[in-house]
Amino acid sequence: MNVRRLLLATVSFVAELALWILPATIFIFAYVVYFNGPSSAISPHLKLVGAFAIAMLGLRLIAEYAARNRTLTLLFRLAYSTALMFMLLYFVIILVGLDSWGRVPTWQLMSVYFGQWRELVSVLDIPTFAVPLALVVFFFVLLLLVRFVHTYLKWPHYLAGIARFRLSVVLVAAGFVPFVVLAVETYEGVNHKSGEPAMLSLNAGVGVELTQNSLSEGARLLDKREAAAAASYKPGALASPRNVILIVGDALRGDHISALQYSRLTTPSLESLSESRNSALAQHAFSVCAESYCGLMSIARSKFVHEFSRASLTLQTVLAQHGYKIALLLGGDHTNFYGLSEALGDADIYWDGSMSAEYVNDDRAVVNRVGQLPEWDGNPLFLQLHLMSSHGLGQRQEKFLQYGPSRNYYRRWSGASDESKQIWAANYYDNGLLQFDSVVDDLLSTLDQRGYLGDALVIVTGDHGEMLGEHGFYGHAATVYRPVLDIPLLILRFGYEGPEFIPRAFISQVDIAPTILQELGLPVPTSWSGIGLHGPSEREFVFFQQSSEVGLYDVRDAGRPWKVWTDLRSEKFYAFDILGDPDETHNVIDNISPDLRAEWTLELLPASITIGERLLKDFAGNDIASPDRSPPAADN
Repeated sequence: MNVRRLLLATVSFVAELALWILPATIFIFAYVVYFNGPSSAISPHLKLVGAFAIAMLGLRLIAEYAARNRTLTLLFRLAYSTALMFMLLYFVIILVGLDSWGRVPTWQLMSVYFGQWRELVSVLDIPTFAVPLALVVFFFVLLLLVRFVHTYLKWPHYLAGIARFRLSVVLVAAGFVPFVVLAVETYEGVNHKSGEPAMLSLNAGVGVELTQNSLSEGARLLDKREAAAAASYKPGALASPRNVILIVGDALRGDHISALQYSRLTTPSLESLSESRNSALAQHAFSVCAESYCGLMSIARSKFVHEFSRASLTLQTVLAQHGYKIALLLGGDHTNFYGLSEALGDADIYWDGSMSAEYVNDDRAVVNRVGQLPEWDGNPLFLQLHLMSSHGLGQRQEKFLQYGPSRNYYRRWSGASDESKQIWAANYYDNGLLQFDSVVDDLLSTLDQRGYLGDALVIVTGDHGEMLGEHGFYGHAATVYRPVLDIPLLILRFGYEGPEFIPRAFISQVDIAPTILQELGLPVPTSWSGIGLHGPSEREFVFFQQSSEVGLYDVRDAGRPWKVWTDLRSEKFYAFDILGDPDETHNVIDNISPDLRAEWTLELLPASITIGERLLKDFAGNDIASPDRSPPAADN
């Protein structure tokens, strides 16, 4: 009889365990296959969820001994359903974060948006009542499912008939041990190279390091080189206490800026400023990636992504050495966004949207904070401002909703044609640009009133662009097609005149920092990759990468530049004649000569290596690269 009970208990136990393991398996499959997560995350993730499931099932065994008490049974089912619901919701939130900005959301970031869920759903144009209603319905469905499972999967009943209560308690306690151990390891980031999602949620810095591969031998070599360059940098003499105002629009797409000849009037204030300023520059530029972290780091460090180092000599550091006061007033949550505030470096004044009493992505709070700056005291100031009006999660004001019909493309629509979706998305985005332009105008007016623009250099740019349905993509952080890399660069002089800038067809984010120093007459660090716009460019390649896609612009022949990238996961190669095919619709890689393709592959080798340790080990010591283009790790 006991054998039969044990067999029935085993079968029903496995069936209930599948209730937990199956959604975890689907989630980790999507994480690895669809969102390019590391396969090393599979085992630790399933172990963690499996251990949690066994712990929960152990509690069910204990509850069996109180099965006759209906109140206790109901309370247990409520707790069981709540745990299951939170696990499933966590999976959904992680996938939404990966789909929206290409990273696993951290617990800190989630807590900020949980506290502002009403503002968030309002931005997404979702009725406020719909969220709690959906959660209640979802929980009720889970409760019914749990009741059904507990009614027909009777393994606790069978085991209770075999084992005494004290033995069951011992078994349950033993079952909790693996979960506690794994939970502690996850919390402390013990297996930090695995890329397991829960571990990344709890350890934001690890996620950044994995993304930039700063755990590799090559990155450690870059650290040494950059530290040496920082130590050898000699500040110059500051000729004028000229202020520097850097305004970065999040997801600011260059080809939708009317100051850059977009057909719609989206940035009237910037257009007027660029036409009235002497020696102003208004031109398209290219971001080094399709997300905020590396875009902002590239501006600050004058480095391409594969050159990133934890010891970088930043623009802020250099200006501070020349007596500049550093102020960072940033819309959005930079404090909890994967250690971004720390990566930007020390600041005399720091504020971001997480410190606001209002919605974290409301640019009106940035305007208010700038209004609290004191009158200019004559000492040079570097002020970096970050605006969210052009971002899909930015707070929009009704007075700027001029183009319609529009819908927030961060929602996923159904039942409409692709053409309609792109029209809605473009209208929504352009309305955000109208607001962005107005906010910039308010900021400059405020700064002018306080004396900061009497002698000042103002730069307006973006951290990355935005996809509005092209190639089936919306948002950013998912691809490297032109719209997500195309950003504006406007350089405006207030109170002084300077030499003419030398326009070039391919300006990169890495060129912004050296241009600022050149404008101030200060020495540019030799370790920077950017080339200032006050002289001609001798650059042959402009690099970019996002996730497993690494690429370059080949600008050696100005009459026929190429855009090239490879997806290291699919091993596909793409090449576009960007003058003849600006929309990048015809991949002509099969028509490229083997020699030219080999050159591109060689140039992409360092960036390809930084994607992961596996490629690093494969290529370390390989002699195919010339000395001046050798992979970062090839120092053995």
